[in-house]
Amino acid sequence: MTLSGYKIIQKNEAIYNGAIGAICGPGGVDDCYVATGKTRSQGAEAELIGRPLEGWDINASYTYNDNWIVNNGSATQSGLTYAGNSPKHLWKLWTHYRFEPYRGAQKNVWSIGGGFNAQTSTFGTNRTVTQGGYIIGSIQAGYQWNKYLSLSATLNNVANKRYYQRLGNLYYYNYYGEPRNFMFTLRSNF
Repeated sequence: MTLSGYKIIQKNEAIYNGAIGAICGPGGVDDCYVATGKTRSQGAEAELIGRPLEGWDINASYTYNDNWIVNNGSATQSGLTYAGNSPKHLWKLWTHYRFEPYRGAQKNVWSIGGGFNAQTSTFGTNRTVTQGGYIIGSIQAGYQWNKYLSLSATLNNVANKRYYQRLGNLYYYNYYGEPRNFMFTLRSNF
């Protein structure tokens, strides 16, 4: 098991200045930023990797991420969440089981696995583009011919959940996450 934590305070961060309008940059049409911001990021992560029973592996983790604006030059955004594409809570779980080999076998032949990634809501570069929390699940089955050669088939995003991997604004920089997909892996060890 591993535990970690962090606390970061950043000063003089570039903060968008909406009072001026889009008059900056070489062409005079870009947004303007000023270095008055102060943000705080803090959080913790716990990860557990283990084998509770022979043939059964588990990897589980939880991340808590708290980012907020301490001061941005005005009282309007102080206390609001900063870094909107970072969810406040993030969970991951993967479990994999190798069945007992048949009598006289030197290896585990069949295996199954599954897991999920889950996170709480996020927002894009402006606070009008939002996404609620979501869960993405995957399953896997595998076969091992010998100690050198194995094959696995994985189905990702089992429910074909439609979600954004990253949010931008109303018109662009919104990237969809992967839809349901299959992956076959042939692995050879020498």
